[in-house]
Amino acid sequence: MAGFAPAPGSINVITGPTGSGKSTILRGIAGLLSHADGGAVAGTVRVAGADRAATPPRDTARLVGVVLQNPRAAFASTRVRDEISLALELRGVPSDASKARVREVAESVGVTALLDRNLSTLSAGEATLVAIAAAVVEHPALLLADEPLADLDTTARACVTAVLHALARDAGVCVIVAEHRAEPLLPVADSWWTIDDGALVPTAGVPGAAPSASPRAADVRPSPAEPAQDAPVLTAADLAVHRKGQPLVRDAFLTLHRGEVVALVGPNGAGKSSLLVALALRYNKARDGKAGDGISGNITSDGGRVALVPDASDDLFTRDTVAGELRAAERRLARRKNGGKPAPGFAASRLARLRGDVTIPIGHEHPRDLSAGERRILAITLQTMDDPQVLLIDEPTRGLDPAARTAVAAALRAAADAGAAVLIATHDHDFAQRLGARILPMRDGVVPAAEAAPAVAASAAPAPIAAPQFTDRRTDLPGAVKPRRIRLPRAVELPVLAAANLLALGAFCWPLLATALPQDAAAAVPYAALAIAPLAAVAVVVSLDGSVRSAHMVALLGVLAAVGSAVRVASTGVGGVEAVFILLILAGRAFGARFGLLLGAATIAVSSVLWGGIGPWTPFQIFACAWVGAGAGLLPRRVRGKAELWMLCGYGAVASYLFGLLTNLWFWPFAVGAGTGISYQPGAPLSTNLSSFLLYSLVTSTAGWDTLRAVTTIIGITVIGRAVLAAFRRVKPVSNLGAQAVKAQHVQDRDPLQLGA
Repeated sequence: MAGFAPAPGSINVITGPTGSGKSTILRGIAGLLSHADGGAVAGTVRVAGADRAATPPRDTARLVGVVLQNPRAAFASTRVRDEISLALELRGVPSDASKARVREVAESVGVTALLDRNLSTLSAGEATLVAIAAAVVEHPALLLADEPLADLDTTARACVTAVLHALARDAGVCVIVAEHRAEPLLPVADSWWTIDDGALVPTAGVPGAAPSASPRAADVRPSPAEPAQDAPVLTAADLAVHRKGQPLVRDAFLTLHRGEVVALVGPNGAGKSSLLVALALRYNKARDGKAGDGISGNITSDGGRVALVPDASDDLFTRDTVAGELRAAERRLARRKNGGKPAPGFAASRLARLRGDVTIPIGHEHPRDLSAGERRILAITLQTMDDPQVLLIDEPTRGLDPAARTAVAAALRAAADAGAAVLIATHDHDFAQRLGARILPMRDGVVPAAEAAPAVAASAAPAPIAAPQFTDRRTDLPGAVKPRRIRLPRAVELPVLAAANLLALGAFCWPLLATALPQDAAAAVPYAALAIAPLAAVAVVVSLDGSVRSAHMVALLGVLAAVGSAVRVASTGVGGVEAVFILLILAGRAFGARFGLLLGAATIAVSSVLWGGIGPWTPFQIFACAWVGAGAGLLPRRVRGKAELWMLCGYGAVASYLFGLLTNLWFWPFAVGAGTGISYQPGAPLSTNLSSFLLYSLVTSTAGWDTLRAVTTIIGITVIGRAVLAAFRRVKPVSNLGAQAVKAQHVQDRDPLQLGA
């Protein structure tokens, strides 16, 4: 194709198989792929005339609104009102103008009644509408929405569709939507695109709509199965769930029998997810003799395992590769079966069976690098590995294309045929009916005791939605003056950073490089500290601009610097037992050398300011700790597992001793008086002063403080290193080695993307 150039005021829908790269395309257009995720984009991508590769997302924030696949993951506030106004507040818009704009957008989108609600209490549909309001509060020319209709009931889908249509029709916004369940967009979409073999190609509508949108006809079960007559495997009566005094579930009655599939249906906010969590928590805690917080009622079971795939199923991932997740699942399975080791590749074969025709990479890819549908399939695989007696799944078809839904349906039916009781919460009524599920309606937190209610037809017409109104004007609010950014060319950043660090190293080593009397050295120390401080500032500024390019990484840096400062203060005065090196080394390893340099510098600076430890030594300590974190980021990247921990332990020991040597060197000339065997001798040969210094350091630091620091670091990395690295890598922006980044690059190689606004 010659180019993808959607017009202003149009709705453009992108479809494609699970994992084909729909989300990656949107993130590439938004600038997140190349500027925040670590991915690569080839070809030409222009947004309102700006070259996407050369323009970071912050410079186009007023032009591009983004609604992520999981809207809640992007929320940065606690109240709806604060979330919508966040972009205006960050630009310094006056309070009165900001409040007026928030009221205007809230009324247009239809979330005025939610303005004072806590974001954690919103349903999926409400969260999507709030995310749209926050994305359009600055009148963007382009709105990118990643699966905005997922997890929504019929009414909520109609409402979101009406809002998107009004944005395009009234405000002239160019709307690009990536969506699997795209049928509701048929009346309003202006163009349709699909990803075919890595290429974005135009289509005439929803590819394979109607029959293929659900499991194949061969898999259809004509009517829901009647409840079995044998003893139930799980029974809940008078179940209630409360959170902060608010009832989420009340008077719930539920009976699950062996070998059946039950579908819990109802509108957004009905309490379906809360019920599933309550069943899992209440049962497991009751089995352990504990009570569930905020959960009341009676749950009985015949003692089998209850497995839950929650709404936030990404929380189930504890390893930094897909292969690691599968190996960990096999080890857990072996322990549960009293040492019976599963056959090699057992977990991979289960994943292959569940994914069907969906290609999920099994190797060194991080689970977070997978698409939403692929992550969902992986989570279901992990939770069904040991054939639980009761399987609870929240929205099993989220993010799945028809082929993947067919595979998941077959897997759930197979689990039921093997004797498990399967309970799903879903808005996909057609999927539930074709699965042969017994339908349980739920509304306002109530599951009635009468359970044989008919399913709501998937094609039922939604209640009429009042069309929202948007203005086509762009208001330049007061205070919205774009600051002018000055940035070094990337080719200059590294030499400047290297020069600043080399000059700082020279400041450390001045006793070996210059001739000075001890008393002269003591007098010169404050001036040396003042001279090295600007170098620290240069190093920080260059590293900040080249490494921390998103609010996500800035937040990580701030949180870890605060943690490091607290750890450093807690370690003061305990004879070298300093745990801060553990944090610096693990963070530098996970996030890279520049981030490690920034964290080391920020930790010393923050702790010194907060606890009154500022002095001539502070700039030297800033650089020394910064180098500890940066060095960890320069270690070989391919080393993983136990070998990685051994490598980090060895590096921690070496870094501890080198830190002691460097911090001793700069003040050694005036720390010891003249005339001793470890004194500084002005004008003496380099070898003489070097040997005196090494002896001084051995006696005063290396054999004591530095050794304790090394031992502390080794023990800390051994005990918590694996868990902390996994946690850091889970929150790290995805690597450019991810499969989706490769797919995006392939698409861009073939199709230059042009966006005008």
